[in-house]
Amino acid sequence: DHKPLYRIERSLKREDLELPRQTMSGIAVRCGAEVLLPLYQCLKSFVLSFDYIFSDDTKMPIQLQNVPEQRRDDCGSARMWAYGNAVGPRQVVYDFTLNRGKEGPAAFLADYRAGYLQADAYAGYDVIFNDPTSDVIEVGCNAHARRKFHEVLDKSPKLASEFLGMYRALYAIERRADELELDSTERLGLRREQSAPIVSAMYDRIEQVLPVLRPTDAVLAGIKYVTNQREALT
Repeated sequence: DHKPLYRIERSLKREDLELPRQTMSGIAVRCGAEVLLPLYQCLKSFVLSFDYIFSDDTKMPIQLQNVPEQRRDDCGSARMWAYGNAVGPRQVVYDFTLNRGKEGPAAFLADYRAGYLQADAYAGYDVIFNDPTSDVIEVGCNAHARRKFHEVLDKSPKLASEFLGMYRALYAIERRADELELDSTERLGLRREQSAPIVSAMYDRIEQVLPVLRPTDAVLAGIKYVTNQREALT
């Protein structure tokens, strides 16, 4: 029921069962460190055995410990990272870090030396892509890129709608590939034939509008994202 241990302790006490939260905490730690760790390592090895994986992270507030009394109500900015394989039997494995530092993905992906890693534009992944001993290739995420235009739809409706229309066309091609159950080679052919001209037109349009945009125009956030990430997105 996703209840914290202190609430479980109180619930059990009403049933005349004394089970201190310290005991439950110890059980949880032992389950993770002893019982589930081998399964976790198998799952991690399985995901990292593929040559095309994806990664993303989400903020996970945690209660700070060992801090001054006045900061006890603050929350730390811990992160939960998801790593998954994009082909084959789909699996996702999670990693937890106390911050969003580059050390997190660097440690998790230390043994991933060759393949395609799809992620957002977070600079923390650069330690992997820029490693001279690694053959990991950066793949951008068009879902993140599209979101940049969607977020400014109210402030820049004309241009944001125009770029979102291009993304709708790209998504339609992907849906068609799914419906036709194309294999990777056939999907690549479809993308080269139909998707590539749309992507090329999008960057041509960006070059047209950039000279007339003001620094305060909201749509610049999306334009800068897809421009800076052009190689990875294409």
